[in-house]
Amino acid sequence: MAREALESGDLLNNRWCGAIQFEKPPLLIWSLAGSTSLFGETVFALRLPSTLATALAAAAVAAILLALRAGPWRALFGALLFLGGGLTMQLSRRVMTDMPLVALLLLATSALLSGRRTLMGVALGLALLTKGVAALPLGGLLGLALIAREGWRKSLWPAAVTLLVGLPWFVASTWTHGTEFLSATIGYHAIARAAGGVVPGLTAAELLDVLLLEWPLLVAASIGLGFLIRAAAGHSALPRRDLVVLVVWAVGAAVPPFASGTRLAHYLLPVMPLLALVAGLGVPDSLVASWGRRLGAVAVAVLLGTLGPGTLAFWLSPELGAELRQIGMRLSTSRGDRLLALDLTNPSLTWSSGQCVPMVVTDPRFEQVQRAVLMNTRANVVLDVEAGLGPSDKPRHVVYRLGSGAEPLLESVGLVPSPLTPNYGIATER
Repeated sequence: MAREALESGDLLNNRWCGAIQFEKPPLLIWSLAGSTSLFGETVFALRLPSTLATALAAAAVAAILLALRAGPWRALFGALLFLGGGLTMQLSRRVMTDMPLVALLLLATSALLSGRRTLMGVALGLALLTKGVAALPLGGLLGLALIAREGWRKSLWPAAVTLLVGLPWFVASTWTHGTEFLSATIGYHAIARAAGGVVPGLTAAELLDVLLLEWPLLVAASIGLGFLIRAAAGHSALPRRDLVVLVVWAVGAAVPPFASGTRLAHYLLPVMPLLALVAGLGVPDSLVASWGRRLGAVAVAVLLGTLGPGTLAFWLSPELGAELRQIGMRLSTSRGDRLLALDLTNPSLTWSSGQCVPMVVTDPRFEQVQRAVLMNTRANVVLDVEAGLGPSDKPRHVVYRLGSGAEPLLESVGLVPSPLTPNYGIATER
């Protein structure tokens, strides 16, 4: 989509495989377009926006802890815990809107606590431009927290800034596309997905299992919460106006993933900074009273990060889609041929081959998931076997997963399957 934005020069309309999309607002696409224009269409350029957002999020966690008078060492402890979260590690290298959204909401929280109301408005406006209605639950609660702290009169300016930054793209898109845009943005993303049944997701129990994989952060936060309760019993609790901000994050981060009818693992990302904040605030002063104890706390934070499902080694590992990228680059010389992916997602192949690669679906659940993605249906890139593998006036190249049992089907339509990488093969014309 970033490539199509650069090629078309149209920054208003996101395009996927030539079709205008209303899947997400454009901020991530704009950042990817800027990154790839500077560094080329490389893995580094594609990862850069999410990686920078992760750094911003960690810095914001530290800034929030400093604003809550936790001190620099507890702020560092909390930031390192956040960076060690499994979901943090995974989404820091994914081309997804979740990490930029969380980073901007954390920035807004930091600005709220430090009294920088203009910055808060800018951050919330950019959050709207990042993931649209998904920014509203936590962003709206932060707005209420601002009113509770400063009063409604002082809240008018940041609210105006939020609207000035975040609304123009939505207004322009509504003006251009009318009800088609609104039905996708509000009807599909805000109502249908929240009600459930659109995108096959996890049950509440399965989502809880995913959260329990973050046990190092959960343990650290539980210990921190215990110390906070102890401090409250000793009449040294946080001021109520600061406690409100933590309650906002607890409600805004933990409730929506479980309350939504569409539950996906990455929806839990906002819980990572919440756990890190509680853990950082709960560290007793006695544990950071000397240099030895301070360094010990930092070492514990780093160790906890290596024990979880996401580690630094994971972030530094070769790209998870390297084989598909290599195949796509090989197929990029086959311009004019018909490239297809059999029961495989197509973004990596589309990006690396330089042309749209439709998905041929035989697996019912895979088909259900892909047809539930609005941009796939709008671009008509989900095909059944007859439409995808039927006779074609162009040479066909079908990428498939080895061990999937796809070879008989491919041979039945006149293709010759052949292994190409350890996990994938290509079927071509006889």
